[in-house]
Parts: sequence; structure tokens; C-alpha cells
Amino acid sequence: MIIDNTLRTSKIKMAFVISFFAFLVTLIYSFATGYQNNYVLLGVSLLFLLIYFFLLILKLHYFHLNTNKQKMLIRFYAAHPLFRKFKAFEIQKRNYAGYEIKKSIFGLRNEILFLVKTKKGIVKYPAVSISALNKKERELLIKTLEKLNN
Repeated sequence: MIIDNTLRTSKIKMAFVISFFAFLVTLIYSFATGYQNNYVLLGVSLLFLLIYFFLLILKLHYFHLNTNKQKMLIRFYAAHPLFRKFKAFEIQKRNYAGYEIKKSIFGLRNEILFLVKTKKGIVKYPAVSISALNKKERELLIKTLEKLNN
């Protein structure tokens, strides 16, 4: 089973770029034409900046899950166009112990923790944001992980 949100991540990257440049353009234009009379443009500029920061706070990630016969491969990186760190980890299916989903910011930010059995007990992998997954993909992810849990 493969779960991948490449298209949605591309749209989120474009939203980052558009909101940032729209902020800059409206701000520069309002100062160039005399900001004393352009309170509406300053308000619109502030709105674009708030949209940009809202997207940052959500911590949206590209998420890829591939389940083979023996292992699960999880790849992820931040959807922000700058300073991305590509990360991945593998979990052997025989060591998979489950998952936890954490919700924060009024349920808008969803993160998943993978639990793995080791010789010293159960270990939690770092949280991966699944906020960028749509509802159908999130349901498919949970269904796939529940199936692996049994």
C-alpha cells in the first residue's frame, strides 16, 4: 500500500510562495504610493502575512508511506519551500507496535507517532505531521496501520 500526498504538498508550497510575495507586493506598493492613505492595502498586506504564518504554524509535511511484505518505509519533509530536510525511516513489520495520533491547535495540526518494539521496550519515533493529508488519505492511512497492527 502506498500513501503519498505529492500534489497537495505542491499546492501548499505554492500557497507559501504566493502569500509571501503578495505580502511583499502590497506592502511595497502601499509605501510607494504613500502609506498614510492606504490603510486598506496595509490591512491586505497584514492578511497575507497572517496566512503565511498560519501555514507555518500548521507544520504541513509531505508524507509518503510504503508498506511491503517485510517493512514500512516512511518519508517526509516540510512543505515550506525553504530549508527543507528530507527524512525517512524504515520499520520492520515484525517490530511494529502501533501508532498514536496527536491533535493540537484546535484539531488543525495532526501528527502521528509510530511505536516500535525493541529489546529495551517500546520506542516512539519522532512525530510526523499528517495535516496535509486529506480526509480520504487519512482514513486510508489509519485503515492500513490498523491492518498491520493485527
